[in-house]
Amino acid sequence: LKTYIKRNGGIQLEISPNIDYKIYDNQYNVSYENDSDLIYTMKKCGFRHQGFPVGYEKQQSIALWQYVKNISNFTDESLTSSFEKDGIYSLKKANSFGIKIRNLEYNELDSFKSLTSSSAQLHNFHDKELEYYQLFYKYFGEKADFLVAEIDFSVYRNELIEKIKELELKISASTSLKKEKKRKEYENQIASHKKRLSEIEQMIKDEKKEKTILSSAIIIY
Repeated sequence: LKTYIKRNGGIQLEISPNIDYKIYDNQYNVSYENDSDLIYTMKKCGFRHQGFPVGYEKQQSIALWQYVKNISNFTDESLTSSFEKDGIYSLKKANSFGIKIRNLEYNELDSFKSLTSSSAQLHNFHDKELEYYQLFYKYFGEKADFLVAEIDFSVYRNELIEKIKELELKISASTSLKKEKKRKEYENQIASHKKRLSEIEQMIKDEKKEKTILSSAIIIY
C-alpha cells in the first residue's frame, strides 16, 4: 500500500475498518466491546491511531458513529409509538403543519444541494459538489432515495384557521365566572395561532409559492 501511494503521488493514507468497536444501548451503556487486537496490529504495521472524534470534523468523510434500530418486527403504528414522547409530539405537529415526505426528481437536486450547503456552513463540515449528488442519483438508482420534508403553507394556514374557530366556540360556550381562567387560556392560544397565521401569510408572500422544502436526506438501501 505504501509503495502504491508513493507511486501515485499520495501524501497520506487513511484506513477506517468497517468493524464495530463498541455498541451502546439507548442509555449509553456498553452492550458490546470488540476485544480484537486490530488497533494493536495496525499500529505494529506503522499506522497511527487518530482516536474517535465526536461531532462534525471539517474533512471527515466517514461516519464514525452510527445509530441503528432494528425495525423488522414493527408496523407503522407500533414503530411510531416506540419513539420518545418528544418524537411522537414532533410527528403529530408535522402532520398538522401539512408536512409531507417525497422523493426528489433528478432535475430537483439543486434544491437538495442548497440545503446541504447551508448545513455545511452552519455546522462547519465539508460538503460535496452538485455533480457528486447527480452521479450518486444515477448510479444508485432504486437503491437510494433523495427524500425531502416539504411544508404546504395552505394546509398549515387552514389548520390554524380551524383551531381559532374551535377556540372561539369554546370561549362563547364558557360563560360562567368559574370558567374565566379557561377562557383566558383559550384567548392566549388564539393570539398565538393568529401570530403564526400572520407569519404564514408573510411566508407565502415572500416565497411566492405555497410549498417549500424544509429538510432533506439520502436513504441508501
